Amino acid sequence: MFLYVSTSRQFVQRNWAVGHCRRCVRSEALRVGEILKSVKFHSAIPLHRSKESEGAFCDHCGTPSVPYPDSYHLDIGYWTYADGLPALFEACLPDSEITSQPYSTEPEVRRLVLSISRATSFLRMDLNQGFPALFGGAGGMILGGVIAACLGEGPTAAALIVSTGLVVGGVGGLLLAGLRSSWRSARELVFNNVMKYGIDPVHVLDAAEGQPRRIRLAAQQAAYLVSHRSPTHNDDDKPTA
Repeated sequence: MFLYVSTSRQFVQRNWAVGHCRRCVRSEALRVGEILKSVKFHSAIPLHRSKESEGAFCDHCGTPSVPYPDSYHLDIGYWTYADGLPALFEACLPDSEITSQPYSTEPEVRRLVLSISRATSFLRMDLNQGFPALFGGAGGMILGGVIAACLGEGPTAAALIVSTGLVVGGVGGLLLAGLRSSWRSARELVFNNVMKYGIDPVHVLDAAEGQPRRIRLAAQQAAYLVSHRSPTHNDDDKPTA
């Protein structure tokens, strides 16, 4: 059985703000929050967690960025992608001439879809997950034990079969978790960006042609959800500094 203690850092968002992203070369929504350092047993059971620093990151590409000096920091629940990026700029910079920049042309939408395809590639997924490996390994061990019992193997051969089941099951659990994360992330990113930038879903469907199947299905799902969405508005909340 593989047992180990791992250290990881996680960003926890607390607020929304707006600022300039040097990588996107545009004004963007910024995620503002804390970077927490976690120590876990087998990447699953938390042992210790502490605040390491604070920061702001571009919502589109994740690049560390600095909010505009006059930008309000809004509570994380104040704005959602469904409200659209212009609404966030209006709330964060009510008296500023700085506005959001939409993805309006076909080349821009294609670049956006391509960036989502790359970001949700299986190779980009975090496979440092304890529970899938634990469950997969446990299932492999049980299956290996059943196979060994059915074959009537001796202790040495049975141990080898069970060990093989442990390794194969653990690796299989990680692979399945990575694939699931890849497809789920694609669905979320495509839909969120369609709502955030107010992109016509038809343009996204066109841009998704030739992309991996997860992107094409994500574009189809986004088009369906947008076409069946009922608009809602909430003007009661006020921005907080």
